[in-house]
This record gives sequence, C-alpha cells and structure tokens, in this order.
Amino acid sequence: MAKSNLETRRQISQIRSLIGSGCTDYEIIAEVGITLGTLSKLKQQLFSDELDIVQNETAAENWVRYHLRMEQNISDLDNVIDDASVADAPASALSARVGAIKAKADLIDRVFDKGQALGVIPTVAPDDGTDFPTEIPSLTKLVEEKERLMADMAERYGVVDYAELPEIPQEDMYFGDTSKTEH
Repeated sequence: MAKSNLETRRQISQIRSLIGSGCTDYEIIAEVGITLGTLSKLKQQLFSDELDIVQNETAAENWVRYHLRMEQNISDLDNVIDDASVADAPASALSARVGAIKAKADLIDRVFDKGQALGVIPTVAPDDGTDFPTEIPSLTKLVEEKERLMADMAERYGVVDYAELPEIPQEDMYFGDTSKTEH
C-alpha cells in the first residue's frame, strides 16, 4: 500500500529530528517503524530537500536560519546555567555552569563571525593594510538626508549664530532662578 504524501513528510520530519538527536539508523528504524531500505530513501529525500533550501536562499536567509538554531542552543545552555545555579549545588554543578557559560559565549561569537563571513553583519577594517571601504552606504544616505532637512529648515527659518543671541537667564524648573545666588 502506498503512503500518502503527508505520511511521507511526517516520517521525513521525524527522521530529521532523530538524526539531529544523534540517533543511529537502527534506532531510527525502530522508532519510526520502517525498513532500512525505506529509511535510505527517506534520508535521500531529506538531504535533497535540505540542499535545495540551502542552495536557493540568500546569505542573509542562511545566516538567519543558522542564528535561530544557535538561539535554541543558547537557550538550552541558559537552562543548564540556571540548573547549576542553585545555592547548595555541588562543585560539579559549578563546573558545569562555567562550562555552559563558556559554550554560550562561544556560540554567540560563532553566530557573529558567521554573519560577518556571509556579509550579513558589517565587518571592521582589517589591520593588514588592505583597502577596505570606510563608508557605510546606508549611513551616508542618512547623513545626506539629515543635511538636506537642516538646509531646508535654515532656508525656511533663517540661520542665527548662537554666540550672537542675547543671554537668556537660566531658571531651574525645581529651584527657580539660579542666577541669584544666596551667600
């Protein structure tokens, strides 16, 4: 009897999860209830689907997917840190907490580095003397827009040098006139 497309997709999803959990092929066939031959075909479909997704997405989409996966790992490490943070925890729990904090920091660094490698996160100029653009186009555009707005306001309302303005007495809204000092 032929399986429905929905049943095939469900099995592929289940296999994907089990592979991600580190299960062996024999553990997977026992869990899903399929033969080794069927597992082989379903794994081929799974790998083909994954390759299709990765090859057809932009670097930014690829990085976002990677980032979301790392966020789950970071969340899991947060749970380890919380579990190991109880007041009467043994030294091994403290060691696990320190290890989890270091692993969390490493994951965050890897996400950032991967974003820079894919061009999603801007990089800083390298120290090796290579030519590197010092301007960020979006920031340059924003500054130019603000300069235009300032020029429009100057044309509409005029320009006055602050040094030429008459002195205005400064009053403190809480204590009244601060120009009068009491001795």
